[in-house]
Parts: sequence; structure tokens; C-alpha cells
Amino acid sequence: MKKIELDVKKIAEEYQGGESSLTLQNKYRVSYKTIYRALDEAGVDRRDVSNMTKNAYSSGRMLHMKKVWKDSGERWRSTKNPRWKPVGTKRKSHGYVIVKTKNGWVQEHRLIVERIFKRELLRDEIVHHINGIKDDNRKSNLYYFGRESMHRSYHGKKNKPILKSNI
Repeated sequence: MKKIELDVKKIAEEYQGGESSLTLQNKYRVSYKTIYRALDEAGVDRRDVSNMTKNAYSSGRMLHMKKVWKDSGERWRSTKNPRWKPVGTKRKSHGYVIVKTKNGWVQEHRLIVERIFKRELLRDEIVHHINGIKDDNRKSNLYYFGRESMHRSYHGKKNKPILKSNI
């Protein structure tokens, strides 16, 4: 491995003068680890991310972001944000949206069908997502299987029939 000789004192002065570690990386064509090692060697305390952002913003290096934040602020607000979820809902690691009810947490697609059928579903009754997207709980994307065995049979077929919502 080729050892690069850097002027540690110069890097420390530039960093203390307000330059970011990213700017120094690009300037000296080295990794951030090399910059951090040089700063540690010079005894310079590294800035945390929030201070770096504040410094960049106050020194005018973030002016382009003002426009981005202003323009995108309304576009990403509340329900328009793809990560937005109503209060009392969660997205679990398996991909299903679960909703808090008086009886505890319930998978949203099952709750939708229960409200349509006006009764609780049995454990053996399966609600299938037609397009395979587990958080797409539109009525037109849900298919009701009266028995788990019917659902398993559907998934076991090589040439699966195209399902249309039966709810």
C-alpha cells in the first residue's frame, strides 16, 4: 500500500478555519479516515454533524438547500410523504401494516375485510394481496380465501389464475 505524505498542520488549520472533512477529502484525494487520522494527530477535536451543518449554513454553503427545503416542504408534508402513517399504525418487518384496535394490534388488510363483512375473521380465513405488495390495502387488491388450504393450493399452482378482488 502506498503511503501518502500529508501536511497535517495545514489540514488542521483548514479544518479549524471551517472547511469540512468532505472538502478536505476531495482536495487531498484521500479517504475521510485519512483526514480524521491527520486531525487526531494534530490534536484537533472533530465537529459533530449538527455543528457542521450549522457552520455550512451560516457561511452560505447551504444556500442551495434553502430553495430545496422550501420547494419540497409542501410536497412531502404529512400524508404526501411516503413514510407517513396514521397515528396508531406500524409497519412490521414482514411488510404488513398493523393497526391498533381495542383488542390489540391487527393486520390492516384483515381489519378492512372484517369491516366489509361486518364480522371478525376466523384464523383459518386468509386475506391475500393480489399484487403481492403487502402494504397495498386497497379493496381492489384484496382477495378473500375462506380456508387456509385454498390459499396454500393457490400458491402451489404453477400456472396461477389471475385473481380479481372478490370482496
